[in-house]
Amino acid sequence: MFTRSDFGFWKNTKEMSTAQLIGIEGIFALIIGGIGCSFLVAATKVSERVTIAGDFLTLVGALLGVMVAAFALVITLFSDSYLLQLKSHPRGVRTFLAPFMVNIGFNVGAVIGAVAYRATATHLATTIEQVFFVITGVMFVFVLLKIVAISRNVLAHGATRAEVAEIEEMQRMIGKPNGNSEP
Repeated sequence: MFTRSDFGFWKNTKEMSTAQLIGIEGIFALIIGGIGCSFLVAATKVSERVTIAGDFLTLVGALLGVMVAAFALVITLFSDSYLLQLKSHPRGVRTFLAPFMVNIGFNVGAVIGAVAYRATATHLATTIEQVFFVITGVMFVFVLLKIVAISRNVLAHGATRAEVAEIEEMQRMIGKPNGNSEP
């Protein structure tokens, strides 16, 4: 039987490869967020960066809500036959659901980072504040790009679910006399 920790953020991150965990999104987040926020550091004052971090916080907070809602919706829309097919995988249904849990964890981390930055930015040494802002920006871009990655997963499972439905329909038709689909 499962324990609570089997479904947690840390357990799921340990079971994912670096490519799955960070992916191409991580590389682009470092490039886009790192370079973009470095330019912002040079062109803005601390008070302006605090405002920008507030924008990050607003957007990531909304995305966190959407991610949790999507997670719940995906789970409730699984058909019994599709659940059985997923369960036949060696790691079971968790293989499909793990990216949701990990991405929700990343979103929570980005929210905590943005709140921490906003709360401490004016009290930190200049260099530390600037590095913290760049890290916050990289996390923001990473979370945005991971939305695309999780959508790709959902799309793949939608296609698989359609194939399962097609197979089930063919099996029903084969089981009927003369291939007739009437009851």
